[in-house]
Amino acid sequence: MTTTDETTTVRLTGRSGLLAAVPALLGFHPKESLVMVCLSGPRRRVGPVIRIDLDDLDEPGTRPGEIAGPIAQLQLHAARYADEIAVMCYTERPGRPAELDAVMRALVESGVGILDTVRITDGRANSWLPAHLGQLSDGPGSPMPDAADPQVEEITAATALNGRGILADRQALRDSIAGPTGAAAAQASASLHAAADGLLGRIGSTGPIEVDRLRAMAEVTIDGGLRQVAATGTVDPPTAALITLLLCDIGIRDGVIARAVTRIDESFVPMLIAVARTTPDDDAAEVCAVLSMAAYRRGDGALAQVAVDRTLMSEPNHRLAHLMLAMMASGIPPADLEHLATAVNPGTVG
Repeated sequence: MTTTDETTTVRLTGRSGLLAAVPALLGFHPKESLVMVCLSGPRRRVGPVIRIDLDDLDEPGTRPGEIAGPIAQLQLHAARYADEIAVMCYTERPGRPAELDAVMRALVESGVGILDTVRITDGRANSWLPAHLGQLSDGPGSPMPDAADPQVEEITAATALNGRGILADRQALRDSIAGPTGAAAAQASASLHAAADGLLGRIGSTGPIEVDRLRAMAEVTIDGGLRQVAATGTVDPPTAALITLLLCDIGIRDGVIARAVTRIDESFVPMLIAVARTTPDDDAAEVCAVLSMAAYRRGDGALAQVAVDRTLMSEPNHRLAHLMLAMMASGIPPADLEHLATAVNPGTVG
């Protein structure tokens, strides 16, 4: 099988390859989760990877009598993106979670091929199937691939090459884009005020704003942030603060989005993460909204989701964040963001 984020391709083999790929594809090690991997074509190219908390599997549908919402989402993605699927249940709970039978029954009824079903408990992987297809294996299972496994090494290296790491769990993923606290938050606010004063000094505090001049300033600043993160892994506070302020202009923001989703070879995701980490929560909505789009375009749905969460924490009615939620729930292909962004905003920053 082949997994790709459109900049790096890794070829994996067998169940151990799938198990090695899941944490890299999600960005963290799943716990108490159901994970479905969509595979397509004769080479079983990895497509969307969907993770759902086990406790959410019985969440009701939107209408009375409708199939559970998360299960319907799995069916939708399987039907739309997969010739075959692999389903993994990560849990430390004893026995078989009752919801698994309903999940697998729905997926079988959708007509998609089932390549593999795996239950991961206590560091070991067992085959499992719902009661009407087979029984949960009672054997000891096989050990999960560890850091020394060649396939784990390859996919971890590919992930690092693209400026990302594999984190311990979903909370660690949230923490990876969290804003500053305490004294660091006060320093970040001071940087924003200084950047605002500098920006007003350059564009003037009264009269019409020269849009072309502002766009040119944004291009230079974004390019500077990309160079910094490529060289040092971070963005200095004055540059990060200026990027945060410039993204508050909707035209600038949409131009940056258009560039981020069309030039996926540029280091937009690590740059925006670095900026988000230096931006106080009250000011983080636009940075995190752009991050969600850039991450989703690169196939990182988990990062896109936590970026949307932080956007809505800052601004609950943020329209772009709610649009992203709808797009992710409906399974819009990441590549479609490129067409959407250029149709809405034909000009890009840079």
